[in-house]
Amino acid sequence: MNIKRSIALCATLLLAACGQDMSASTAPVKISQVNAQAGGLIIGDAWARATAMNMASGDDQSQHDANTPGMNSAAYMIIQNTGGADKLVSISGDVAESVELHVTSMKDGVMSMNPLPDGADVPAGGSLVLKPASYHIMLIGVKQNLEAGGTFKLTLKFKSGTAMTIDVPVRAP
Repeated sequence: MNIKRSIALCATLLLAACGQDMSASTAPVKISQVNAQAGGLIIGDAWARATAMNMASGDDQSQHDANTPGMNSAAYMIIQNTGGADKLVSISGDVAESVELHVTSMKDGVMSMNPLPDGADVPAGGSLVLKPASYHIMLIGVKQNLEAGGTFKLTLKFKSGTAMTIDVPVRAP
């Protein structure tokens, strides 16, 4: 094998390894603040992005309508599973017109966000990490200003039948 082929093979393997999404892990991920716990499921470190209108310095808030098309946000958290395999199957809340589980992925050099209508696995003894540029909860058409320091409720439902309602703190990204 010549040196150019060896370098190309190594680069391909390195890129493949770096591109793997480690958001669903068979190892537990450390949670610093627990938001809810039921059975073997623990939800922690939940937070959501403040809406863009609240992050503009000196902006006159009265000039904005929270229902303006494109007023979206996202929520993130860690879901640990100390029991058997489970699956996050739905998320609901009154904070937005639509609350959906999404995943961000890279294909052919183009990043895209795609809904996951069938949910996401929460491995036995492992974690599902919802974080920016990975698995996340999209809040589409927010109904209220999401201001840093505020909170709102989301309900997460799992294939096992477990449902947990959590308070999600809002913060600037």
